[in-house]
Amino acid sequence: MPSSLSRLVSILLLLIILSTSACFRPKTFDEGVRRAEAKLGLGDVEGSVRVYRQVERLFPKDERRPGVLLRIGDLHGVMKADPRTAAEAYGAVIDQYPLSEASMLARERRAQTLERFGDFDAAIADYSALLRYFPDHADRYRYRVLLAGAYVSQQQTRQARTEVRSLLEGSDTPKGVREQALFVYAESLFLEGRAQEAMPVYQTLLREFPSSDLAGEARLHLATCLEEMGMLGAAQALTQRARPDYPNPKVIETRLKSIDARGTKPLAELPRVGGDSPLEPKEAESSKDGTP
Repeated sequence: MPSSLSRLVSILLLLIILSTSACFRPKTFDEGVRRAEAKLGLGDVEGSVRVYRQVERLFPKDERRPGVLLRIGDLHGVMKADPRTAAEAYGAVIDQYPLSEASMLARERRAQTLERFGDFDAAIADYSALLRYFPDHADRYRYRVLLAGAYVSQQQTRQARTEVRSLLEGSDTPKGVREQALFVYAESLFLEGRAQEAMPVYQTLLREFPSSDLAGEARLHLATCLEEMGMLGAAQALTQRARPDYPNPKVIETRLKSIDARGTKPLAELPRVGGDSPLEPKEAESSKDGTP
């Protein structure tokens, strides 16, 4: 009997809590935001979203409302892995506050969310819109390299190079953007199997940005280019150098095994190339595509 009474009390307490939560109606914008964030802090993502939805409905004229819609989009896209609902929340910002700073943030976040879930066409549309509607914004360089990266993911490698070429030729391109643009350009050639043309671009990236977060990937792909060209010793050495910067050691081991396997083949079966291994060139070569 005591155990039955205990269960009954627990159920009643739960019903009271749920009833209180369901009846909650924020009196002010700030109260609603505090309540939503408190729920999020307790791990109640659904409850946080519900309160934020109340806030954006109850205070339609508050200038901070776009930020609430952005927050709803973030919670759906990151915490709940629900890109469709996230895109709808971001879209509400874009539709209701066109050409505002908030709409710019919404487009970028929507594009990044859609990219994570493989909808590259929609991401390309948003990045293109950012360049069209905010052509003079300080982030325009970054938007262009993000657009180029989406084109690479969509296997539209030629268009990716078209997008980043102006970034690589311009003297006012921020260093961080140039770093990414070099990587995108090299990757576009690498994915087309154009090892000899991709190599000098990877080399330029490693020379100009030796501590780049992209260095591990660049060294590994440069090593693959060398392997494809038959420079197995140089490919092995560069793969070893990529080990400290590369997040997945299994990939490094697989590449080293591949190089070892090719090293057991007769020379006649390997590609013939002239010259020495260009691991540390003084100058990057130019390709027929205008590679920097």
